[in-house]
Amino acid sequence: MKVKISHTNLTLFLLVVVVFFFSLFFSRYYIDGDQIPYFNAYKDVYGKSLFEGFWFYHNRITTREPIHYLLVWAASNLGFDKNFVMSVANSILAYVTVRVFLKWKVSIYVAVIIVCTNYYLWVLYFAAERLKFSFIFLMLSFIYVERQKKSIYFAITSILSHTQQIIIYGSILFSFAVKNSSYIIKYGRVKKNKIYFLIAFILFSAILYFYLGDHLRYKFISYFSTSPKLSFMKIWKCLIFLILTLLVSNKWTQIFSIFSVLIIATLLFGDIRVNMMSFLVLMYFSLHKNRGINLILFFTTSYMLLKTCWFVYKTITTGQGFG
Repeated sequence: MKVKISHTNLTLFLLVVVVFFFSLFFSRYYIDGDQIPYFNAYKDVYGKSLFEGFWFYHNRITTREPIHYLLVWAASNLGFDKNFVMSVANSILAYVTVRVFLKWKVSIYVAVIIVCTNYYLWVLYFAAERLKFSFIFLMLSFIYVERQKKSIYFAITSILSHTQQIIIYGSILFSFAVKNSSYIIKYGRVKKNKIYFLIAFILFSAILYFYLGDHLRYKFISYFSTSPKLSFMKIWKCLIFLILTLLVSNKWTQIFSIFSVLIIATLLFGDIRVNMMSFLVLMYFSLHKNRGINLILFFTTSYMLLKTCWFVYKTITTGQGFG
């Protein structure tokens, strides 16, 4: 009996294998910067109980988000090499990202090129470890968007992996609120399922703030201690991404709603990671145009490839991709 493997599935399989082995090879060069506390935390939790290990983990990484810790504690105590574990995670991230792109009807070739060359994905592969797992769950929430309960579960897990994801979900929900406000104004009524959703979201936000409020305040104070001014120079990249998104899509109300939250977040918390979210929004709208085959995506992908090449060079020569 012959088993037929589709071209898409074969491409995905090869991509996962390539990402895994390349990550295993390249991760030995990324030994400085963000990876120092991550390596130390991975080593420190070995042999510790679940609750005892969290103290050592928190001492190294200064975070209360539980998902990354649980994964690190389990993998370390099972005796797995850290680079092996993160290479597996990189393969999963590449896989779910391509699956999301295919769900959006993007060409498989465009999807593979982006996953292999995009600068922000390389940052997730080798530097921003907690954010990597958060993005895995973010992508899963997109994959299961039609299955609301499962999508919300993955969204919550994404936020518990990295509180920064509150910004991206907050921008989506604000866009949703603006859209429904226009519906209320036009028809003078609110759909029942929308009311239940908003009530559930408000309750979840209150619980999340109770659990992570101190951590969020710490991040805010930490940022302002090094960069106290609300400089508009911080948002120039975000504004460029906004303009490019407006050029690629005619959904202006939705785009302005999302970017208004991202711009405020950039002013309050800095541009380094929020820019990644702004670019993700640009990617979303540009990938929906002509299956991702358009000039905006071509130029942004080319630019990101150049940044990735610099990231690789810096990693090989200095042990990290920044600076």
